[in-house]
Amino acid sequence: MHDKQYLLIRSPKALIKESTVGYGWSKVNFSEYTTASALLKHGFSEKNINIGKKRKQITRYFNIKQDDLLVIPTTKAIILAIASGNKSFLATPLQPNTHNRIHVDYITTDGEIVYIPRSNLSNALQKRLRVRTAIVDLSDFADELNEHCQALSNGTLLTWNDKVISLQTDAENHFKKTLLNRLQKGTDTAIISGGEGLEKLIAKILNINGYEAVIPAKNQFQGITDADILAERHNELTGDREQLIIQVKHHKGQTSDKGVRQLIDYPTNNDDYRFHRKLLITTGSLSEEVQSLAEQHDIATLDGEEFIEWLYDNISLLDKSTLSMLGVFIGPSLI
Repeated sequence: MHDKQYLLIRSPKALIKESTVGYGWSKVNFSEYTTASALLKHGFSEKNINIGKKRKQITRYFNIKQDDLLVIPTTKAIILAIASGNKSFLATPLQPNTHNRIHVDYITTDGEIVYIPRSNLSNALQKRLRVRTAIVDLSDFADELNEHCQALSNGTLLTWNDKVISLQTDAENHFKKTLLNRLQKGTDTAIISGGEGLEKLIAKILNINGYEAVIPAKNQFQGITDADILAERHNELTGDREQLIIQVKHHKGQTSDKGVRQLIDYPTNNDDYRFHRKLLITTGSLSEEVQSLAEQHDIATLDGEEFIEWLYDNISLLDKSTLSMLGVFIGPSLI
């Protein structure tokens, strides 16, 4: 008997109209395989496709069966869906990284999608939703999620006005899409082009979040080895020092593997730092090959959409001068 799964799926809102959720891998059709082990062996290993640390995510997504409960996060709410388990594959989807689809029934009331505000969720579940992994196990919250489903079926759950939340979500998505487009094109913002302005913006956000971030001098090493930002912070409880080594690419279109290769041989000092992590941030997109290379060398990545999500999460913390440089005004608005 199949143990019911409770999963967070970072799937675009645009797929709601198609009654599906989607997960990447343009070169592997999940629907051609009958088991997760066959998929991993014949779909990935034999094709020399490196999956890095995504084995669990791939397995969980492939093993979605009928009646599994899926949680699709939006900026300030969640949407619930019940899986049918039927798989399909799109070679050229309109939404990037959604080639492998699973058909679902989104929970609705009177034909409208139900948005459950994050403030209605437990603190622990809200914290889990902030994990940026594409597929996240939520089985620890099965009871809580089942209660929300039951309340929805009884019509007793107090949620925000669904239409207002839908409009708000659309407005937020439009904002993020427009801001990313402006950053990519270098128009309608005062962010210095060529990467330097973006580096300063990222360093500022890191400083706000408790890091000491600096932009080191260029060309300190021979060859292509380089970092654009070095950030560290102290753990007050243990006294340990943590370090981030970041390469930034201010790009439109696809970012090559150069940023990853610049970080591969960047030296780390384990005597000075208890924890360190290398990170590539780009306003562009990243191919599966570049992501695979990064995974092989334990380098984290943020593509343009992921970077904008992080920027949006921190935008209320930025000062008026920085917001003005971004062309952003925060004030009351009607939706």
